[in-house]
Amino acid sequence: MPAWMWTAVLAPAERAGVHGAFGVADPTRGESRTLCLWDLPPPPPARWDRRGVRSATWHGGHLWLLLDDVLVQLDADLNLVGVHRHPLLVDGRRVRGRGGLVLVVGRALDVVLAFEPASRRWPWAMQIRRGAEGPVAVPVDPATELPARSAGLGLDQVLVDGPRLWVSGTGLGALLCIQGGRVVGRRPVPRGASDALPWGDGALFCRSDAGRVGWNGPRKGHLWLPDAAETLPARPGAFDWRSPGGLWPVDGGFVCGAWPGVLQVAAGEPPAWVARVVVGEHAWITDIQPWPAHVAAQPPFQASNRYLPG
Repeated sequence: MPAWMWTAVLAPAERAGVHGAFGVADPTRGESRTLCLWDLPPPPPARWDRRGVRSATWHGGHLWLLLDDVLVQLDADLNLVGVHRHPLLVDGRRVRGRGGLVLVVGRALDVVLAFEPASRRWPWAMQIRRGAEGPVAVPVDPATELPARSAGLGLDQVLVDGPRLWVSGTGLGALLCIQGGRVVGRRPVPRGASDALPWGDGALFCRSDAGRVGWNGPRKGHLWLPDAAETLPARPGAFDWRSPGGLWPVDGGFVCGAWPGVLQVAAGEPPAWVARVVVGEHAWITDIQPWPAHVAAQPPFQASNRYLPG
């Protein structure tokens, strides 16, 4: 079982003045470490769903962190390299690497936007819109086109799969397969489901409104998250409700993040919870990925790993 990197929104009770974090968890050892923190910019965002570190990925020798409207570039030692913005990037939800590009999802406008580190440009984008026969991918020129609004599809996921992209959102009711700028396939997921990913010939998804992870396709089912009382030690003021966030398939099972502050590992047929790691009682996990094998070391948290975006 690999180590897992995670991103999270932190409630004020967790660390004063901080609203986001990035770290690594090891289910085999049952340990989690915070590697960097993100301070609240003045004034703080008014809504909790616009705070926090939303997503992370290692790509091109750099660590990329996505906040609400900021793409942050760090080196392998977690030193700040750059902060990148674009008007299309609002309510950022996912960041993933693809060749010489870094792809980000902006939920507010239902866009997938590409950043090119070599030129520091945003060369292309696409917006997912409602079409007469279902969702369609529409090219957008980031230099000249700024769509005024979205169709409310709640885009929250992009996954790179060779020449294909998998895209999903809470209002889509489907996991879309996009190739050559066109939607070439769809897998059904319930409306309201988040973080949907391909899983075998079907789809794996979170039901944050119902406290469970579900799957569709040749096999269908769901797995309830454990009660918070089973996950965290009892203490005054602890949250006692369940909500998944962040999801990744692995070895026929999956790993998901959950509020309050745990990574849950599921395996077997049918899937059952087999391991968990406590990240932080007031951490709302937003994204998880395997710690990449080519990144040999996990840099320690230091005072310099605390940031305030300019």
